[in-house]
Amino acid sequence: MGEKPPETAATAPPAALGDRAPLTVIVLGAERSGTSMMARALHECGVFMGDDLDETYQNPHISRLLFEHVTRPGDSAPVAALAARIALYDRERPVWGFKYAGIVAPELYGLFRNPRFIMVARDPVAAAVRVHVAERRDILHALRRIREQQDQVIGTVLSGGRPVWPASYEEFLEDPQGRLREVLRFLGLAPAPEAVRRAALGIRPSPKKYVESVRAAPFEFFIRAHSTAIEGWARDAEDARPIRYEVFVDGALAGKGEADLFREDLLKAGVASGNHGLFCDIPGTYLDGHEHAVQVRFYHEDELAGQSPVKICRLGMPYGVVEKVDARGASGWMWNPADPEEHPRLFLEIEGVIAASASADAQRGDLRQAGMGEGDYGFFLEYPNLDAVKRFRIYANYPYFEIICP
Repeated sequence: MGEKPPETAATAPPAALGDRAPLTVIVLGAERSGTSMMARALHECGVFMGDDLDETYQNPHISRLLFEHVTRPGDSAPVAALAARIALYDRERPVWGFKYAGIVAPELYGLFRNPRFIMVARDPVAAAVRVHVAERRDILHALRRIREQQDQVIGTVLSGGRPVWPASYEEFLEDPQGRLREVLRFLGLAPAPEAVRRAALGIRPSPKKYVESVRAAPFEFFIRAHSTAIEGWARDAEDARPIRYEVFVDGALAGKGEADLFREDLLKAGVASGNHGLFCDIPGTYLDGHEHAVQVRFYHEDELAGQSPVKICRLGMPYGVVEKVDARGASGWMWNPADPEEHPRLFLEIEGVIAASASADAQRGDLRQAGMGEGDYGFFLEYPNLDAVKRFRIYANYPYFEIICP
């Protein structure tokens, strides 16, 4: 009888890890640089690397929440959901880990219990060729992204003073068992020798199932409805042309365009060139402070490629007033009737330079009595002798929105 093949992610039994303090293993690296190889090896040595694993050995729940955190700035929901899942894993297992290639989010590492990092590196040109094969991305562009991601990972692990083990993809291929044992010693883990041997058998260049599994999803998007506009992104991994979109409010066409705006967060997240953003102002006729049904539909030529769920949103134009300008600065109020919990940011600009900024969050009893939410919408922009300045403007953090100055 021949040698029994290595078990899959779904069937491999847990291996004994020995007695040690609880820890979280975090595998980082640029995309297509060997993080899946490392995650698989750790999994087969008994380190739980996630639920519902496929051939990439990337925890779909953790990776989705990390991606949402990076691409939805200001949204606290992904972080809250991530903290809940981490707490679940911590309760169930003394040792667990995950891998995520291409994205670092050091501001979240404090959520993890006793984290230890494994930084996987690979020849950048070889990694860029693998990106080209998997995603049909331009090789030179992919090479630049790989180098940027490598720099981000190195900068992250160096700046935090965290325990980290650098692992070479090429050296792992030359000596799988030896290099794997080094990593396990760094982690303080002692799985059974048979588990280490079995894991080492899986360390080989790009298995066919892995290559097939990492091909980019053909179409993906994210949409957020604000009180006055729609923003987000959309792209088709198999077609470089911008996605055409249409915005519908209460079933009527309210705006349209192409998702071709540059977004830095998409570039950092490895979503092609980052030129897939969209922004569409909602017509003023809908900004009445009432709830409306909002949906975005996406098209290739005239074919519907996808659509967002219908979202019920309260739409309305924020407004405010500068009530006083004196030798101390400017004061007034601003609020958004469609989102009473929002506190807009105000900016004072003099000769094209921002001279002061403040949030409209000061408590005002008169505003509350006037029916403006809790009334905490007052602001004060401090600038000495502002009353002597001939030309200035005050505006808020809304596109093209400027409040009235006396």
